[in-house]
Amino acid sequence: MEWSTFVNHLLDMVHVAAFQIQTRSFKEVRKLLDDDYEDLLCEILYTNRNPIAGKAFVENCLTSLHNSGKHLHFLRVLARLIRNLTIDELVVAGDLYDRGPRGDKVVEILMQQPKAWVAWGNHDIVWIGACLGQQACIGHVLRVSIRYNVTQQLEEGYGIPLQPLQYLAETVYGSDPAPCHKVKFTSYAARSPELLRKMQKAAAILQYKLEGQIIANNPDFDLDHRRLLHHINFEKGTVNVDGTEYELKDTNFPTIDVNNPYELSHEEKKCMDVITNSFRSSSKMWTHMK
Repeated sequence: MEWSTFVNHLLDMVHVAAFQIQTRSFKEVRKLLDDDYEDLLCEILYTNRNPIAGKAFVENCLTSLHNSGKHLHFLRVLARLIRNLTIDELVVAGDLYDRGPRGDKVVEILMQQPKAWVAWGNHDIVWIGACLGQQACIGHVLRVSIRYNVTQQLEEGYGIPLQPLQYLAETVYGSDPAPCHKVKFTSYAARSPELLRKMQKAAAILQYKLEGQIIANNPDFDLDHRRLLHHINFEKGTVNVDGTEYELKDTNFPTIDVNNPYELSHEEKKCMDVITNSFRSSSKMWTHMK
């Protein structure tokens, strides 16, 4: 883009911003100004209204910014100011987590907005529960994060290592290829697809057991039809759902006790204790969930 065209575009943006601030108090506008450019923006928007003088002033400012390599950054700052002046309040309809790669970064961006509200969705509520140390919620978060290969938000974003789950998967499901637990988007995975399948299976069994315990302890939830582990016929390799028997595609469940299918095995309990402590100790997650 030619320099004169760039300057003209910026002048147009200045005119838009100058028009927008007419209905706002100086105090309101000042809260929206970038700290690094507050004085400059005040000069441009409030003291250089004359078209000719204003254009010369902006051109001189841009030349100075261009010489220091900051003209593009200033353009983004001005665009952000126009957006914030246009949108009085940002309302987000929830589900910040579970599908995109970095829910933690979405929250970081929202926290930087001058005025934003979030109507927490069911996926977000599960993460809040996990942050509080609710183990069934943790099981869900682990399973979905692995299924969609978005474990970076846990390990890098919140400092929650998945080594305990990986160790459980490798030791308990070591020879199990877990073909029924395929993981999506593995082209950029740090772990092998086979290991991720095993980890997802381990997380799924944890989730089913922990959810089954909650349902059994809260009959008023009326969710007993969701408890299926005790309906598995391990000899026949089938499961009974609402009176109908279905053949299972996967029959390798080394951690399920036939007599007490919802009890965590020693290995599973050890894994969950370590990971639960990691969730509850993540200061960044606590900041985001508040």
